[in-house]
Amino acid sequence: PDKTFNIINYGAKSDGKTKNTKAFKAAIGACSAAGGGTVLVPSGKWFTGSIHLKSNVNLHFEEGAELHFSENPNDYLPVVLTRWAGLEVYNYSALIYANGCENIAITGPGKLFGHGESWWGWKKRGENTAKFVYENQVLKDIPTEERIYGTPIAGLRPQFINPVNCKNILFEGFTIAAPGPFWTFDITYCENVIVRGLRIDTYGGANTDGININSTKNALVEYCLINSGDDCVALKSGINEDGWRIGIPTENVVIRNIKGLEAHGGIVIGSDMSGDVRNIYAHNCKFIGTDRGIRLKSNASRGGVVENIYYDNIEMKDVEGEAIIINTDYGAYMASGDSKAYPVFRDLKFSNITCNNAGVALNMMGTANSTIKNISLKNIKIEAEAGMKFNWVNGIDIENVESIAKNGDDISFRNCKNINGYVQKESEAKTKTENISEKKIKVDIEITRESTNQCPDCPSIFFNSGNPGLVGEYFNNKNLEGEPVFARIDNQIKFNWDHGSPASDISKDKFSIRWTGQLKAPGSGEYEIGLKSDNGFRLFLNNKLKIDAWDSHEAGRFKGEVIELEKDKFYDLKIEYFENVGSCSAIFSLEKYEERPEIPLVYKETNVKKLISINNTADVSKLREDLIQFIFGKKKLQHNIMPTEIKENIKDEKYNDIKSLESITEIVVKMDFGLDSKIYHFIPKNKKNKVILYHQGHRGDFINGKSVIKEFLDNGYSVVAFSMPLLGMNSQPRVNIPKYGLLKLEKHDHLKFLKPTSGHSVKYFIEPIITTINYLEREFNYSEIEMVGLSGGGWTTTLVSAIDSRIRKNFPVAGSYPVYLRSESDRDWGDWEQTIPDLLQTVNYLELYILGAYGNGRKQVQVINKNDACCFAGTKWKTYYSEVVNRVKELNEGTWDLWLDNTHNEHKISEYILQNIIGEIEK
Repeated sequence: PDKTFNIINYGAKSDGKTKNTKAFKAAIGACSAAGGGTVLVPSGKWFTGSIHLKSNVNLHFEEGAELHFSENPNDYLPVVLTRWAGLEVYNYSALIYANGCENIAITGPGKLFGHGESWWGWKKRGENTAKFVYENQVLKDIPTEERIYGTPIAGLRPQFINPVNCKNILFEGFTIAAPGPFWTFDITYCENVIVRGLRIDTYGGANTDGININSTKNALVEYCLINSGDDCVALKSGINEDGWRIGIPTENVVIRNIKGLEAHGGIVIGSDMSGDVRNIYAHNCKFIGTDRGIRLKSNASRGGVVENIYYDNIEMKDVEGEAIIINTDYGAYMASGDSKAYPVFRDLKFSNITCNNAGVALNMMGTANSTIKNISLKNIKIEAEAGMKFNWVNGIDIENVESIAKNGDDISFRNCKNINGYVQKESEAKTKTENISEKKIKVDIEITRESTNQCPDCPSIFFNSGNPGLVGEYFNNKNLEGEPVFARIDNQIKFNWDHGSPASDISKDKFSIRWTGQLKAPGSGEYEIGLKSDNGFRLFLNNKLKIDAWDSHEAGRFKGEVIELEKDKFYDLKIEYFENVGSCSAIFSLEKYEERPEIPLVYKETNVKKLISINNTADVSKLREDLIQFIFGKKKLQHNIMPTEIKENIKDEKYNDIKSLESITEIVVKMDFGLDSKIYHFIPKNKKNKVILYHQGHRGDFINGKSVIKEFLDNGYSVVAFSMPLLGMNSQPRVNIPKYGLLKLEKHDHLKFLKPTSGHSVKYFIEPIITTINYLEREFNYSEIEMVGLSGGGWTTTLVSAIDSRIRKNFPVAGSYPVYLRSESDRDWGDWEQTIPDLLQTVNYLELYILGAYGNGRKQVQVINKNDACCFAGTKWKTYYSEVVNRVKELNEGTWDLWLDNTHNEHKISEYILQNIIGEIEK
């Protein structure tokens, strides 16, 4: 009905503080009771707890409306029926919830803020509770009505938007501007759903998937931009016995015109798909920078059928892992009581798919008991580090498929049947399989070159290429007694256990290879792989040995150390993993080591010395003056400019759990064009006389750096925290720009349209920091000011430290490379402000590093994450390291250094680096 119920008329207040939960409830109740209509949320900042929709209600957000959700768990009680990661429970209500409703909608151009940060620490608790629910309630047939949670101890985080058992749903036009506690859209047991024209920005959140279609029928998802903290669009239908009991498939879903950024996966099916997924058509989608593109996953616990899946006209770019991956042996954390509930994947079609730059082009990994059936690939072109791999696939139709693999291994087949449209080359790998041991652990040994002259004295599973090289031994029992059997292979040997992880006593009669522990999928740290003394599988090589390992899902590859071996001497190998995560398979690659250049020659063609114009202190003074002139239009920094507002002892619940925090002061710096910067000055209880400027960079509000801020406070340092312009709490004004018109400044590269009366618009990144340093100098007596920044915050740290010598020590992390090292990589090219030609013609990056280090007692330490998934990774820094170090030494004031962090593969400040920074500041 054409009726409107304005929440203001039911007592709602838009002051951003008043909790409007009751007003929303009253307005929605009145609307539904009157036969339906629109509940209007006008422009303003509205604060609330959970909102429960009712039938025939359209919750509509006007332009300028912001809905901010409470971080208090009590505001999401009483508990409601939901499905938490595949298991039915009674838990906290979603931020917006509906059950058993018809004709419901959320529409309009407003923005919703989930404020999920305070919940993300519950992640491990929630996973442990889910395991308890599964093992002690699901497997024991405890009714859902008795599975009651909704406590901080249980830690099951609520979803953002969760309709359950609803029909005729429309979500259209609004923005999820900040992630919630858990999955963003969890559309469960519903029919007739449209999700259209949404912007979902939940990157950085824990498990903040974009749109999850969960045991739902007849859904259309279209024209959405998703920057997700997990998968962009995921199709699910319950886990194991709970999914079988409910038995509602996800079916008849169209996904089109979706753009996904920085997510774990673009379109993902599983791993909880026990109730079946069928009749899915995804087309005209684009995914950039996701961990994987198209992903289907399950395991021998799930059962369920995935069938009639169509992907057409999918464009991908810069995919870290596989562009396309199907895995029926995915190592999910919740194993079934029935380890023979093999999933079925069949009738899958892929057409008109391109990918520019992926880790792996395609990986289809069935198993002997879960063979993938009937795959069609047509008009596919993928450029990747590694090519296409098919294992246990029956029925493959290939037409116009091009896999361009940098490693040369374009397409390979193992255990596959009925391959049409592809002629296998004679030189491709051959595989021979034999079952051994009482538990029938299957060991595949793959020779990567065609072998000749099978060793007459070796078991049939070993081959001899005729050229002695790698020597392996296996023994006839776990005590390593009896005569060893030798095999000589000149290139590579792979061992693949398809049925679980062998322990040291797995083979009592015929076979023994030892390792300790079990496989853990890549997470926070690398596997430790190397040569150590231990009775077990032994290898020797005449020269050098390289040991690599990766999990069978190709989720990550971890390199071991290269060790010089003494000729003709045996060495013992110990391969050790961290944690038991259930049944998985693993591959070990043991191969000859070949020297490869760490840095491509193209990067060495630049004459670094000629890029640096600093030869004496006069050059330093002139370049610094030129840089200040370019940024501000003045020759010197203005030390008398103060912040616009100072608010002492403010309350911000997001930081209440930091026990070492005494107080927070909010600093506001207002600039041209309506731009402002909101800054927090955190003061610890146990104070040292130093302050650290912390810049969060492009990851949004500095709440995302809370763990770093807390560590500094715990060590007694005051912290002043900044966000990039237009991000976090900073303003996003509308500006009328000559010849362009009215522009809302939302992204920091919009600043390039601004023409300040003096200087360059890059100053809006710098001005809040210089102004804040002026304030700190006037109001406090800190003995030293240090600066730490991540990503774009690292770039900011580099630039600020170059112009302001009041910063004594500074640590830009994962923030920049000189331009000559960026041209070969889109990821390293950086954002607009990182490559402003006029700025870098004034002072280039190598000179910025020197300016940031120069001065009595000053030091700059650049931190490079060697395996950074985002940018500025690798070892290209070696091309300039010694030259920058030496130039600073020649100036005889200050120090420059670089730390290489290889403890992780993320875009972050690791705990390892954080402790080193604190140690350096302590000096």
